[in-house]
Amino acid sequence: MLILAFAGSFALGAFDRGLGNPNSVYTPKGTFATSYYITYNNWNASAGDDLTKGVSLFGLIPDVNGNLSNLGFSAGLSWFFKDNWSIGALVGYDNRKIDSNHLSMLKGMVDLSNQHSRTETYSGSIRVRRYIPLFGTRIIALLTEGRLGGSFGYDKTYAETDRGKEGLFSANYSVFGRLYAGVSVFFTNFTALEIAFPVFGASYDWSNQIEKQEYESKLTGFSFRDRTNPLGVTLGIVYHF
Repeated sequence: MLILAFAGSFALGAFDRGLGNPNSVYTPKGTFATSYYITYNNWNASAGDDLTKGVSLFGLIPDVNGNLSNLGFSAGLSWFFKDNWSIGALVGYDNRKIDSNHLSMLKGMVDLSNQHSRTETYSGSIRVRRYIPLFGTRIIALLTEGRLGGSFGYDKTYAETDRGKEGLFSANYSVFGRLYAGVSVFFTNFTALEIAFPVFGASYDWSNQIEKQEYESKLTGFSFRDRTNPLGVTLGIVYHF
């Protein structure tokens, strides 16, 4: 995985394309870098105590009543063991809640009322990154990163019934390897803005499911992607010290 991650960056030295010396120092050995993000979103649609009344969604779906919230957090720490090369760890947490008290589409042919969902995921990974300075400056550089990690969590969907909550519970697990490519730009002496795109990824996922507290089943899967995935783009601020 890491060989694939950095093979392209070594090839840049085969011919001078006027982009500067790729071996010049962008970030020196011994530097530490930290990064983090926090995101929180919450939407409510209601019309008092009547759960069958709500707001109009885009003027197309009337009487939408429910709640959607999402909380995400990620933090990373890296150490430059060599000029322009760093190794580090990244941890993350995501929590999503969806409550559809009333949602009916296509004149009642699709009814998603009384549907509730909860998802919680913890993740962690180790990563090795190389920076390739551009134009002989210490301000902008290309980056490549290899990442190995895993995640675990759960999701459950249920409906409120006379017997209580009935639905499906899943315990989810995943191991993955990913390759990122992107750009880093310093806008102060110690702070950089970075954007990275996943260009390769492979993962093995499995989950244990329990339906209506009675039926147990398992789901496994393997995925491979060798092209840019725009849904996996990361954008963040990195602090160096």
